[in-house]
Amino acid sequence: MSHEEATTSTSDNKKKKFMWIFLTVFISLLVVAGAFFAGTFVHSKNEEAIENSQYKPEVTAKVEKRSFPAVMVETKGKASLGASRAVVVTASEGNQAVVTRVTRNAGETLNSGQTLAFVSGRPVIALDLPFDLYRDINEGNDGADVKEVQRALARLGLYKGKITGVYDARTANAMKALYKRVGSTPPSTGVSPAGAAPSSGASATPAPASAPASSSGEGSVSTEAAPAPAPTLPAAPPLPPIRAAEFISLTAGPATIVSIAGVNQHITPEAPLAKLRSGQAVAVARVSVADIASFGVGATVDITQSGSTSTGQKVSVIGVSEFHQASEGEHSQVPGYDITVAIPGEQFQDGQEVVLTAASTANATEGNAIPITALREEAGKTYVILKNGSESKKVEIKVARISEGFALLEGDTLKTDDAVVVAK
Repeated sequence: MSHEEATTSTSDNKKKKFMWIFLTVFISLLVVAGAFFAGTFVHSKNEEAIENSQYKPEVTAKVEKRSFPAVMVETKGKASLGASRAVVVTASEGNQAVVTRVTRNAGETLNSGQTLAFVSGRPVIALDLPFDLYRDINEGNDGADVKEVQRALARLGLYKGKITGVYDARTANAMKALYKRVGSTPPSTGVSPAGAAPSSGASATPAPASAPASSSGEGSVSTEAAPAPAPTLPAAPPLPPIRAAEFISLTAGPATIVSIAGVNQHITPEAPLAKLRSGQAVAVARVSVADIASFGVGATVDITQSGSTSTGQKVSVIGVSEFHQASEGEHSQVPGYDITVAIPGEQFQDGQEVVLTAASTANATEGNAIPITALREEAGKTYVILKNGSESKKVEIKVARISEGFALLEGDTLKTDDAVVVAK
């Protein structure tokens, strides 16, 4: 084959190859176009659902009459079971204050006229006194402390007579009766009564009178012996003292024994004889200005332990403080008033968190109401969209109360059965 024939053959092959490529691409494009065209006639069963999902319907609700219960107001506070104090006594006799007998147990109530324990063999007696005894009271002493002791003994039915404020025989007899009641005796005086016994060498029997002397004869003088002096009576023994170390004062009435030492414990300020709690059990809570009307003195409220699901117990408000500003820090509180309620102390622990619930001044009522989802706000004003057929308009309203997803309306701007837009 000549060179020219070979060149011509190669050129023809290239043309055929290009033609086949062109035909292949053209046919592919026709197939794709045909498939696309055919696809326009194919519809999915979900197309209608997809189109509906993009539609936002306008949901309306009708204004209706509804009953609204009384609004309950809650506030949290803490229980206080009274003031606690440690009882530290010194030995009224002896050098060491050692518990020798325990007459009461923790949890019991200590009343006036009862013993708490015996220390160094001597009783420690509780008395209803407004202050602690600050001295030992001896015969003839007078003062406010003697008056209060007489009053306390009178309340126990042991002292009868005028409150003189002087420690006399009548007071001492009442004190002896108190010691007898608790199974003990008054403290000793430590002094022998003067004249109680004859002096050494003296006769206890008075000497008989001398016989009269006489002489016979005229002018004789008859003489008689001088009468013997009357026998000396023994002096009355001194009155037993009132030892301050043997009494504890119940300044706030009966006290609860929180703890008490055991026998043989040495009493020191670090190891007291007992710990007493006295005073009324109360709960104190802060109430805001908006809710204080529901917690006035004498109001009945419910109290429950914080976190409890049990039914609350009825208690009464016994005090309302002056207004307090907001406090900051660990125990921050809103501005308002501290209310105090009396509580049953045996059912709560000191410092326990409690919840107080009261009915607010918003009593149970009935009126036109709408779902709260219909409420809208703009520029600080509340309004709804009132629907009337195909027309809609904004209507400003006032809400009196919200409860259980519904808003109670004030006034008669909306009528019963009016339709308002809830969502769109």
